[in-house]
Amino acid sequence: MIDESLQRRLTEICGYFLEKEYFAGAVLRIEREAEPIAECAVGCSLCDGEKKEPMSAETVFDIASLTKLFTTSAILRFATLGLIDIDKPFSSQTWAQPFLIAAQAHPEILALYDRLTPAALLTHSSGLPAWHPFYAAREHLSPEKTDALGNVIPSDFTHILHQVLRTSLPQKKTVYSDINFMLLGLAAACVGGGRLDDVISSYLAHPLHLHTVTYSPTIIETAATEFGNRIEMQMTADHGLSFSRWRPLDRPIRGEANDGNAFYYFSGISGHAGLFSTARDLCRLGNLYLPEHAMGEELRDFIAQPLLRRATSDSGEGRGLGFEFSQRYPRGFGHTGFTGTMVYLSPGRMLSAAILTNRLHVPVPRDIEAFRRAVAETIDSSELT
Repeated sequence: MIDESLQRRLTEICGYFLEKEYFAGAVLRIEREAEPIAECAVGCSLCDGEKKEPMSAETVFDIASLTKLFTTSAILRFATLGLIDIDKPFSSQTWAQPFLIAAQAHPEILALYDRLTPAALLTHSSGLPAWHPFYAAREHLSPEKTDALGNVIPSDFTHILHQVLRTSLPQKKTVYSDINFMLLGLAAACVGGGRLDDVISSYLAHPLHLHTVTYSPTIIETAATEFGNRIEMQMTADHGLSFSRWRPLDRPIRGEANDGNAFYYFSGISGHAGLFSTARDLCRLGNLYLPEHAMGEELRDFIAQPLLRRATSDSGEGRGLGFEFSQRYPRGFGHTGFTGTMVYLSPGRMLSAAILTNRLHVPVPRDIEAFRRAVAETIDSSELT
């Protein structure tokens, strides 16, 4: 049942930030006990010169790092099925043989796998660096470095990881890292015995009825993001690297992963970024992490309760398994995505919220933290009917 007061306030907030050009468009969906209580769509999904297409509740977004929540859910599902132990090092688990085969020429990486656990990756406590443009490193590799090294691991992944770790000192504190979830995506593919897109479809999207979640969306349904990878171009240059295959700067990215490593290196399919979804399906995934009756009896044990408790509990460093805890999520936890996306879960009120924008699809991309907080605070302060 729609809460008219909440919906009106959220629509006003969206309109204010839209007018200030924090984004080209936005979609919000708030659910309570898995039923919608507010939903709004404002602005444009595409603004390219004279061509403008309106945003709708059914618009499919590049969810960027919210992909990590799907990777997390796949790993936790595998752990529930007894196919992976998140607390044991890679090197002690049978599914990790492709990692070990690919690392034979790199003793330092084998040593990493002797201590690296899926749980450390999920909580960003692995010590791995935050980011590296794997696509730029690939472009500068000699041919002999790109020979096949494993059945699932990209042929040059281990060599590039080795180079990254030679130049980036391991961190002894929690560091949010895309590389953590690149590894988890490869691990999920190994455990699932197929490509990551097929694994996500078979083990998550199909059983959870997530009908729009995909790595390969229909372009006309998607919200556009940047005009080329302007931001990553600068990030890559800041790393002292060059890359020659950037997408054109005069065309918006649409229906393709905005993230450079996902698009250029992993061909659109990765554990850290690359998925597309509607607000509805993001709320439905989020409901999996609310108290057990939110998703219905048939999915009560989809993820084992001890794993759900770990995922939704702050480890002390602002991290659960896959989730973030901070002032951004006043009464719960969630995650954000670089393209302007966010999921916020409030278990005490049985609320799930998908907060989606195309913040990069504007002349000058801006930080939208003020918008995210305004929405979260409005949800938390509402007297739900």
